[in-house]
Amino acid sequence: MHRTCAVVLFGCSIFAGFAGAAAEPPIDRVALLPLPRQVAWGNETWRLPERFVVSLRGGRLDRIERAVERWQRAVSASTGRSIDVERTSDPQRAHLKIEVARPGPATPELGSDESYQLRVGSAGASIYAATSVGALHALQTLRQLVIRCRERLCLPHVEIRDEPRFPWRGLMIDAVRHWIPPEAVERSLDAMAAVKMNVLHWHLSDDQSFRVESLVHPELHRRGSDGRYFSQDQIRHIVAFAADRGIRVVPEFDLPGHSRSWQIAYPHLASRPDKSYRLYAAEGIFSDPIDPTKESVYTFLTGLVEELTGLFPDRYFHMGGDEVDKSAWEDSDSIDAFMEKNGIADHDALQAHFVRRYAGILRDHDRIAMGWNDILHADLPPDVAVHVWNTMDLPSSAPRHPLVVSMNYYLDHMRSAESHYRNDPLALQIEGAPSPEAADRVLGIEAASWSELVDHTNVDIAIWPRSAAIAERSWSTEETTNGASTSELYRRISVVSERLEALGVRHVAQRRDGLRALGGEAGVVPLSILADTLEPTPFYLLRDWSALGRAFAPSLFGESPDAPFPLQPFTSTLAYESLPAARLRLQTARLRSGWDDPALADAIRRQFARITDNHEPVMRIISNSEVLAGMGADQLARAVRDLAAIGIEILDAHRSGSPLGRARLAEMTDIVEEHRSEPFAYTSDYLWFSLGEMFRPIPFRQHTIAIRPAIEDLVEFARGR
Repeated sequence: MHRTCAVVLFGCSIFAGFAGAAAEPPIDRVALLPLPRQVAWGNETWRLPERFVVSLRGGRLDRIERAVERWQRAVSASTGRSIDVERTSDPQRAHLKIEVARPGPATPELGSDESYQLRVGSAGASIYAATSVGALHALQTLRQLVIRCRERLCLPHVEIRDEPRFPWRGLMIDAVRHWIPPEAVERSLDAMAAVKMNVLHWHLSDDQSFRVESLVHPELHRRGSDGRYFSQDQIRHIVAFAADRGIRVVPEFDLPGHSRSWQIAYPHLASRPDKSYRLYAAEGIFSDPIDPTKESVYTFLTGLVEELTGLFPDRYFHMGGDEVDKSAWEDSDSIDAFMEKNGIADHDALQAHFVRRYAGILRDHDRIAMGWNDILHADLPPDVAVHVWNTMDLPSSAPRHPLVVSMNYYLDHMRSAESHYRNDPLALQIEGAPSPEAADRVLGIEAASWSELVDHTNVDIAIWPRSAAIAERSWSTEETTNGASTSELYRRISVVSERLEALGVRHVAQRRDGLRALGGEAGVVPLSILADTLEPTPFYLLRDWSALGRAFAPSLFGESPDAPFPLQPFTSTLAYESLPAARLRLQTARLRSGWDDPALADAIRRQFARITDNHEPVMRIISNSEVLAGMGADQLARAVRDLAAIGIEILDAHRSGSPLGRARLAEMTDIVEEHRSEPFAYTSDYLWFSLGEMFRPIPFRQHTIAIRPAIEDLVEFARGR
C-alpha cells in the first residue's frame, strides 16, 4: 500500500491511506466545497456520540472555542440533530482533538499560514493546523463531512491535507448605492467563512453616500449620506466579527472620482466648488472628481486616513481610483496652471499625481495602497496593489504590482456559477500577449457585488450561493477546478445553498418574503415555480427607457434626488442564476447524449408538467396584483408555459415512437429562438447592446427565460442534430 510521509501531526499516518481506502468520496452523501488539495477516503464511517468531547491545544484557543460552538450550532441547524459538546483538557478522552502549532496574528494578515490536516478514523477526528486560521478552515471542512446514518450523525473515514491556492479570496460588498445594513454584512461573513473566503472588501464611499461615521470630518456622514451609515462601534464590531472567522476587512474610500458625497459635505474639495450637488441626482454615469491640485485636499485626507486606519487594522487600504471623468479638470484654469507649473503633461498624469499622494499618505500610516486598474501608470509606485476589474489585457507596467483579479467575477453581471468557475484568473495578458510575469503577481480572486440593483431586501440573493463557485476557484488547485465536472459542481452548490440557509443566510427567505409581498401567502408557491424558470437580465434597469430616466434624471420623473432608486419588486426577488433551471439543463444535456434512460426522461417531464400545471394558479395571482400585472408578468408566464409544453411534447413523441413533423419542429425552433438572450460580456458598448433590445417587450428585455436552453437541447435532438 502506497504511503506518503509528509505531515507532522499524523506522522506517516496522514495519506498513508486506510485499509482498502476508497479512491473516490461517497459522492451521494458528502459535498465538500471548496475541494481540498489532497483527500484519501476510507470505506467506513464513524458515528458521532451524543456527547461530543473536544480537546484544544495551542494558540488562540478562545477563537477556536468560539468556532467549535459555531460548528455545533451549524451541524444542529442543518441536520436537525442536536449535539452536546464538552470541552476537556485530556486528549485521550476527546472525540475531536484540535492542535494549533502557533497562535498566528490576532487579526488575520495576508500570507498567514492557512493550511490544515484533518483525519477521521475509528477513534474519532483530529485536526492539526499551523495557526488558528487553519483550524477554523478545518472545522468548516469537518462540518461539511457530517452525514446522516440512520438515526445518528456520522463522519466518513478520511484523511485530508489542505491549503489554499491563493492567499486573497475576497468578496466586495458595496454598501453605498443602496444601504446594506450591519446584519446583512455579518450574514455574508458567516457564509464567506463557510466556503473559506478570507477578505471582505467593503466599499464604503461613493457618489451616493459616505457610509462611515467620522469624528474628524463629521459632515461626511451628516451631509454626505442619506442618514444611514455605520457608526464607529459598528465598524469595530464587524471587523472583530470577521477576524473571529479568519476574515480580513479591506475598506474602500474611492477617490478622486465617485466622490460627490465628499463634495456635498465639504465643497472646498470639489473641482467645481460653486456647483450644487445632490446625492442621488446622477448627471450621467460618472461624477465630477475632487480637485487634486489643492494642498488642502491632502491635509483633509491625512486627517481622515489617520482616523480610518484606527478603525480598520488591515494593512491594505483600497483607494478606488476608477472611472474618473476628467472634464471638470479640463475646464479649470487653476488646474491647468497647476499642471503647467509642475510639469504634469496631461490629465492622466494628474490622476497619477493624486494617486501617488493618496498612496503616500497611506504609506505614512503603515498601509499598503490598492486601487482599481484605472490607476495603472508608469509613475505608479510598485508597492501599490492593482485590482483588475474590466480587462485581462493590462499595460506593460502591471507586472510591477501585486494584482487581485475581479474581471470575470462580477456578481452583478449575472453570469452563471459555471461561467465564473471556468474563468482562469491567471489568463492575464500584457499588451495582447500572455504574461507569466503578471500571473506570478496575482494574489488572488475577488467576487464583486455592486448594489445599483441590490438593497437589504435582496443582497443575499445577489451574492449566494453563486459566490461559492468563486470561492472554490480561489481555494482549490488549478488542476482540481479545471477538471471538476459541471454536474458535480452544481450538486455541491445546491448542498451549500441549503447549508447557508441553515446558517442564517437569507437568499431563500428574501425571495419568499418578496413574493409574499406581491401575491400574499397563497401566491408564494405559484410565484416561486414561475421564479425558478426566470433570471434577471444583466443591468435590466438599462433595458427600460423610463427606468433608465428615473435612475439618471430622477427629478424629471418625480423621483427624489436624495433617495436611492427603488428596485423592481418582482425582478429583484429572482436568483441571478436559477439552480433548478441549471440542473434541468444538465439533465436534458445528459438525456440528449443518450435516450436510454426512461427514469431521467420521466424526471424531466415531471418538471415541465409542474410548470404547465402552475399556469392557471400563477395567472390568478398575477391578475390580482397591480405590480405583477403592470410589469407584464403574465407575458412571462405564458412564454414559460409554452416552452415547457414544447418539452413535454418532444418527450411524449419520443416515448411513443412518433416523430414530430418538420413544420411543427420549425414552429418549436421559432418559439425557442424568440426567447433567446445573449450572455453579458463587459465591453464599452454594453449600453448600446441594451438599447438595441428596445424593440422587444419590456418583460423579455428585463428577464431571461432560464429553462429555454433545456428546451433548445430537446428541440435540437428532435431535429436530429
